[in-house]
Amino acid sequence: MEENSFLSKLKKAWQNPKGKAAIKLGGYLLVIIAISIIAAVGSRMNSNVEAEKEEEKTLTYSDKIKMIEEDNYSYVFEVTKGDEKVIFRGDKYEKRDLGYKETEDKTIKYYIDDQIYEVVLGELNPIDNLYNDISSELIDMEYVVDTIKNMDGELKENSYEKYYIYDDILNNIKTSIYFNEEKITKIITTDNESTALLIFDKFGQITEKDLSF
Repeated sequence: MEENSFLSKLKKAWQNPKGKAAIKLGGYLLVIIAISIIAAVGSRMNSNVEAEKEEEKTLTYSDKIKMIEEDNYSYVFEVTKGDEKVIFRGDKYEKRDLGYKETEDKTIKYYIDDQIYEVVLGELNPIDNLYNDISSELIDMEYVVDTIKNMDGELKENSYEKYYIYDDILNNIKTSIYFNEEKITKIITTDNESTALLIFDKFGQITEKDLSF
């Protein structure tokens, strides 16, 4: 009944010139309000998109090197010397490492904090020969990063990757650092005798739990 009454009044008002003008004005106002609301919502959405784009800024090369310095990543370091190969696989978290060293003869589990241990049945046994068969500078990331910071690298680029080459003449070590838009993907270090392929993953994702043994 109320709806019919409202429609009836609206029809009568429409028949009156003044009422018709008032109805039209009301309609215009509703359209303007609707447009204003849509514009406000659209503006807010654009602001959110711009904010997201700001957060997704492409990392600089220095930012990617900094990710290594933060000591939070998983790694595979493969060192080749002649026909011999040594592989280190592990997780790094706040200056500590937990991983496995694999050679042709055996595989050991190791843990590193203030010193180096072999993990045997959950027990820590101090050792001093983890790096005896390799040039440890080739896989020491603190050494590598500190070295390249004081050098100018030569940028190389091909169809699928970019990398910087650093030639440390004093220590006879060449370092190639490969990267994409998100991170350092791998590093190759070499001296006269050995070559190390260093592969990184899970930057910032390693937790205390990953170093449980």
